[in-house]
Amino acid sequence: MELPNYYLADLPGDATASPQIIHEASIALRKNRAQYLQEKSVSQITATICAAAAEWLDPENEFRKLALNNPEASGFPREILIQGLDEFFRQITKGNVEALIQQDLGLATRLEAFGSTLWEQQNDRASLAQGPELIVHVTGGKLPTPVFTSMILG
Repeated sequence: MELPNYYLADLPGDATASPQIIHEASIALRKNRAQYLQEKSVSQITATICAAAAEWLDPENEFRKLALNNPEASGFPREILIQGLDEFFRQITKGNVEALIQQDLGLATRLEAFGSTLWEQQNDRASLAQGPELIVHVTGGKLPTPVFTSMILG
């Protein structure tokens, strides 16, 4: 099964992470951000995250099948992987993602325009949040849900 690689440049399996490869991957990721994410609203990105989570709950999803058909890669029995993936991805809902953004920023709308909470309005304050152009997730271990959590929070 040949799945797309959304995260790095297409590399041979024996490639070593060199400064050149990391540089080229960063350029590709920046282009993807500009093409697919930069102009999307918080609501659209939240919907995309939730749709991806819903796809992971589908037994026919190719990424899910790949994860479940290779339990030795994680060291967990298939049944435990199924339970963990299902419990994790069921929690990725519009309300929960919006709550995470609000917890971090006070207002989800701060990613699109200046905004103020009630306290900030009373104190003549407002702020705008701007995400970084590129985020790198370095992961260790074999548990998938901490990686997914890191990516969603990013």
